Amino acid sequence: MTLADVVVAATVKYFFENVLDAGKRKSLPATTRWFETCLSVPAMEQALGKVAYCSKVKVPQAKGGKQKKKGG
Repeated sequence: MTLADVVVAATVKYFFENVLDAGKRKSLPATTRWFETCLSVPAMEQALGKVAYCSKVKVPQAKGGKQKKKGG
């Protein structure tokens, strides 16, 4: 494991938890395998914690009720 692996795994953890649902992970087998390999290192799992894989893409909601319309 390299320092680059640590940095990138920490960065993509968000995407595995919030964006990459099962279908998308299936279409990225090498990336998913690499990420799971990184997590198999005890120090990485300790640093990043448990990963709760995304089951449905989380769409951010606007705060404050009404959304501004684009255009005019």
